[in-house]
Amino acid sequence: MRLRFLAWALLVLVAASCRTALAVPPGLTIEFDGNGEGKVTFRGAQHTGPSMHCSNCHFELFDVSRSSQITRADHRRAQACFACHDGKTAFASRSNCDRCHVEPVDPPVPSEAERERQALDAGVAVDGAPSPSP
Repeated sequence: MRLRFLAWALLVLVAASCRTALAVPPGLTIEFDGNGEGKVTFRGAQHTGPSMHCSNCHFELFDVSRSSQITRADHRRAQACFACHDGKTAFASRSNCDRCHVEPVDPPVPSEAERERQALDAGVAVDGAPSPSP
């Protein structure tokens, strides 16, 4: 057990010091709650490239602890996302809130016919009473 832990710790240490690693694997998507301003989705495929490395952002621009949060005040500083999202390196975050923050979409309201079909499938009459047994 201890050997497995040491091997895992060594692997993490080597990966963290490797300067050729991708910033985020292209298939990785991470969602953040957006602190009540709409969900923020980070897509690895949009943040990878030949010159992108983990160290470009992590440890210098981002607090990598799980409890860290990007605050409204951070939006005015050249740190975290905003070090690159300045309008020069990447699209400007200022006045483009909806490029990152997305309000949840309400589920579509089913049509009358769809509600009737769902009720019949559930064995409930449309008026809420149990459907008669065949």
